[in-house]
Amino acid sequence: MVCLMLVYALHKGHMLSLSSLHHAAFGLLFRGCLASSLLPHVDDFLAKHLDRLLYLPAIHRLRKAQAEGHFVAILSSSPDFLVSKIAEKLSVADWHASHYFIDRHQKFSHISLLIEGDEKALLVREYAEKLRIAKTRIAAYSDSYLDLPFLQSAGIVIGVNPDRRLRRLCLKNCWKII
Repeated sequence: MVCLMLVYALHKGHMLSLSSLHHAAFGLLFRGCLASSLLPHVDDFLAKHLDRLLYLPAIHRLRKAQAEGHFVAILSSSPDFLVSKIAEKLSVADWHASHYFIDRHQKFSHISLLIEGDEKALLVREYAEKLRIAKTRIAAYSDSYLDLPFLQSAGIVIGVNPDRRLRRLCLKNCWKII
């Protein structure tokens, strides 16, 4: 845990990239672990902790968008085994997340896909083209400056309890903050 805290502190201090943070955390927590020893606990973990991890103003906006029939997708750098369950609990059918590869021995071996800001922006452009949605009608929500490419791929930008750097950008660009 001390190593994880140090790695996270380095990331928050802008001395370690998001990719490096993910790879370090993966190596410390998941590499070599049997998937069957972890995956059954995801539902229990979310049942105990999800409500306090969610930011209610963002959830209210999500529910409003769903009620109005808007297309909603979750794009996250978190592992897909968590994001898929969160999306299910929030009734969000479309989602993309980082993928932790499970080898032939059923052990986590490496991160095969890491979804970061650039990948999220590409996904937004793909959704927009497929669904024929103008950029001006696309809203992107994030809490992190690292999602800047993703946020810039949308016409409506909302900072969700944003980190310091994103808060400054939101204020500078007159982007909404919730």
